[in-house]
Amino acid sequence: MTTTNVLKGILAISAAALAVGCTSKQSGAPASAAPPAAPPATKEPPAADEIDPKVLKRFLPIGGTETPPAPDAAKVALGRMLFHDKRLSRNREIACSSCHTLTRFGIDGQTTSKGINGKRGVRNAPSVFNAATHIAQFWDGRAQSVETQAKGPIMNPTEMAMPSEHAVVGVLSGVPAYVEMFTKAFPGERRPVSFKNVGEAIGAFERGLVTTSRWDRYIHGEREAWRATRGHRSAARCSRKSAL
Repeated sequence: MTTTNVLKGILAISAAALAVGCTSKQSGAPASAAPPAAPPATKEPPAADEIDPKVLKRFLPIGGTETPPAPDAAKVALGRMLFHDKRLSRNREIACSSCHTLTRFGIDGQTTSKGINGKRGVRNAPSVFNAATHIAQFWDGRAQSVETQAKGPIMNPTEMAMPSEHAVVGVLSGVPAYVEMFTKAFPGERRPVSFKNVGEAIGAFERGLVTTSRWDRYIHGEREAWRATRGHRSAARCSRKSAL
C-alpha cells in the first residue's frame, strides 16, 4: 500500500465521522445547559464595632446570666451597716469598707492590705464589686460564697482580729439598734444576733454591689449600649485579642 492510498483512507474515515456527527446534532433535541452552581453560603463576619457572640460568652459570669432573686431589704440594710462598722474589729479601727472602699472601685489600692495595728497582710484586697458572681471567694478560692467570705476577715488575726465569734455577738448584742435590725432581718429565729447571720447580712449587701456599665449591659445582650460608648471600635478589638 502506497503512502498516497493511506492518506486517502484516513481522509475518507474522517469525512464519514464528521457526517455522522452533524446528522446526530441535527436529529437530536438540543441539550439544555446546566444551571450554574450556587456559591457556597458564607457567614458574614461581625461588623467592626461588634464582637463575635461566641467570643462574647467568655466574658459572662461563669455562674450564668440568670438574674438572682432580689435580697431581703432588711438583710441588705443590716449588711450595709455591718460592712461599714469598725466595731467588728478588735481595736475598732478596721471595717470591711477599710479594705473594700466603695468609692475606690471596692479596693484600697494597696499592694497588700493593712489590718489591725498597721499589720500588713500577704495579699491585696480584691474588688468587692461583682464578687457575688464569682465561682469562689478569696484569691485561693477557699470560700464558696460572699456570705462565708464575709466572716473570714473578722476573725483573721492580721485583719480585724476579733478573738472569737462569741465576742462579735457580744459587741452587736450591746447595740439596741443592731438587736432590732437582726430581729427584723431574721424573724422567727430564737437567737437572731449570731455570727452566722453577720455573714448572711453582709453577703446580702454585697450581692447588690453589681456594676451596670455599658459593657455589662452589652455582654448581657443589649447591643445598642456598646454603640453608645466612645471608642467602642478599639475596645472591641481589645476584647477579641483578650479572648484569644
